[in-house]
Amino acid sequence: MTHEKTPCRKHADQARLFRLYQGPKAPKREVHRHRPEGHPRFEDYTQNKDFKTFRKEPAIGFVTHLKRQLAERTGKPLSRAMLLSTLKALQAFFTWLSQQQGFKSRFSYLDAAYFALSRKETAIAQAPRGRPIPSIEQIRHVILSMPSATDIEKRDRALLALAIMSGARADALASLRFSTSISRPTRFSRTRATCAQNSRRPSKPQIAAPIKKFSVFHGARERDGMQSQFRLWQTSYSPATQRWVDKEYNIIGDRSYFVHIDGTGRNMIENSAKTWMGTGAESTSRAAVWSFCEALERGADPFSGGVPQIVGIWRKGVGRNFGVIWKGKRFLSGLEVKGEAVWDRVDWFNERFERCSGETGILLEGAQPQPKPLRIVREENER
Repeated sequence: MTHEKTPCRKHADQARLFRLYQGPKAPKREVHRHRPEGHPRFEDYTQNKDFKTFRKEPAIGFVTHLKRQLAERTGKPLSRAMLLSTLKALQAFFTWLSQQQGFKSRFSYLDAAYFALSRKETAIAQAPRGRPIPSIEQIRHVILSMPSATDIEKRDRALLALAIMSGARADALASLRFSTSISRPTRFSRTRATCAQNSRRPSKPQIAAPIKKFSVFHGARERDGMQSQFRLWQTSYSPATQRWVDKEYNIIGDRSYFVHIDGTGRNMIENSAKTWMGTGAESTSRAAVWSFCEALERGADPFSGGVPQIVGIWRKGVGRNFGVIWKGKRFLSGLEVKGEAVWDRVDWFNERFERCSGETGILLEGAQPQPKPLRIVREENER
């Protein structure tokens, strides 16, 4: 004798799965990958069918159904961004569900991949939405116009300057602690004293001021398209004088070249870059990236190493991190990317600055190979 679940019992079981999925044991997910409105939409479409009957056909049909839906507020079709976030939420949920006990033999995680838009629609959904922003001159004018008579006014002025120089987020700036007087030169010793008083445990004396000279670089772009202008600043700190010095570099916008090379590995990169002079690849992005990667590969500088980290800003959109294929592994911001990932969310390059697939590591279809010039190859073979 068989017992079928009643609709109420089945609905309760599926609600329990949602709670388990969003509970403390659930894997970490991006915010847009577990938006709650995706699940009720799909349940309404399937008329609350049991998840164990899930197959790719309902996923394909739901994508078509979702594209026909209208937004309640505007009465217009749902935006591509809303479609993408809803489908990503369902894709993540059913991928997780396929690994749970009682569902592993029912359907494959590959069926969840059919909750997807076309490449063109995905590109539209992920396209950055530009918004008016003040120019560097306008921000500088505001900072210089701010009052600075009291410590609070100096603090506010410093926060705004720090935001534009570092690009820190609002919550990061809000979490900074200002427990010392800005106007007093003994602020580092006062910081140690304040920390010691606030701590319940006795702490060892710590050096609050840096003991080596270092620099922070900040790149930005004004305007969009062919009217854009790229700018680069270097903020350096000297422990000898305890002073910060700002410097802006004049960027030539019609070619690729090293604007500035900094750090202990500077000589290595300069020597590697010299080999490209006089070749057809001189003053190209690949020459710069090749030189940088080869310098790291040789390891001549004991203070330089690790995985290349590449960031960039183009004539449109915001600044971005690039994924790097390095020695057969994938890295993003210096950290290895393992397991499943949404590979097309990031542009991937290898050490030759060739566009690659983040999933396979091989060149993308239509990507231009970036071989080393023959003259350099002959010189290396003769050594």
